Amino acid sequence: EELALDFPNGEILDWSIKGKDSPADVLEVSYKVSGTDFISKVGDNIYIRPWLNQTWDENPFGAPKRLFPIDFGMKGVLRISFIFKIPEGYEVTDVPRPARVNFPNKEMCYEFSVTESENTLIISSIFTINQTEFAPENYKNLKRLYDVIMQKQGGQVVLTKVESVSGENEMGGGQK
Repeated sequence: EELALDFPNGEILDWSIKGKDSPADVLEVSYKVSGTDFISKVGDNIYIRPWLNQTWDENPFGAPKRLFPIDFGMKGVLRISFIFKIPEGYEVTDVPRPARVNFPNKEMCYEFSVTESENTLIISSIFTINQTEFAPENYKNLKRLYDVIMQKQGGQVVLTKVESVSGENEMGGGQK
């Protein structure tokens, strides 16, 4: 029910939760959504905003400086992948650029990528927390990392309708 609230114009087709019974296991939540929440069509373009319902409104580290340690509570890896089927007659014309941001000793990392293969577009994000507590001296690094996350998750993919090319000659015959 809570997941459905994130996609008011969509339908949750399939979902599963793995690892919820053991604190030692990795928690994995997987779901498929069908709907129009992420997509808008303007003229010959389709605009896709995958993280439309999954982003922060503002950087949680927006203050100019921090005096106390930041505690994330637990280590973890958050992997999010969106898989879109590119409609026939369209091509990908704009995507957010890939990004990789690492703390100096990889205490925290963020990786963003976009892969296109045949008629499928895969947008992936991996956010890794390898250390739970960060000193105030690391605040600027946290703020920059979250700025990158917000920038990437605020980006959109543009699909443009491809002009159909006919193999016929002016007389209407395709044979030579």
